[in-house]
Amino acid sequence: MKIKILLAIIVAIAASCTRIEKHTVECKVYSIEKIVKTEGNKDHFYTAIHWLVTTDHGTFAIETSGLFPCPEAVGKIKPDSCYRLTVDGWFESSFLGVYPNIIKVEHLNK
Repeated sequence: MKIKILLAIIVAIAASCTRIEKHTVECKVYSIEKIVKTEGNKDHFYTAIHWLVTTDHGTFAIETSGLFPCPEAVGKIKPDSCYRLTVDGWFESSFLGVYPNIIKVEHLNK
């Protein structure tokens, strides 16, 4: 019985994931939120910082390190402005808190 429940949970999580292909999207930015997560103990800790960008075409992440870094996007993107974003990543799942990563930003004059 426990195996069936575990398998059902794994299938539900996998079903909530969508594969991401590198692509561009023209969008209007609604908001930008800085996310700070600190983990560890008194002897060793790690702080991860990223930003979530909410747009009229979904939510995207800005990473400053890792496989898809784009630190220059942090200072470029402003709310209530339009941009052409190039995004990439492995998969997307708002349930798991995983969003496509912004890898290039171009401001649009709209």
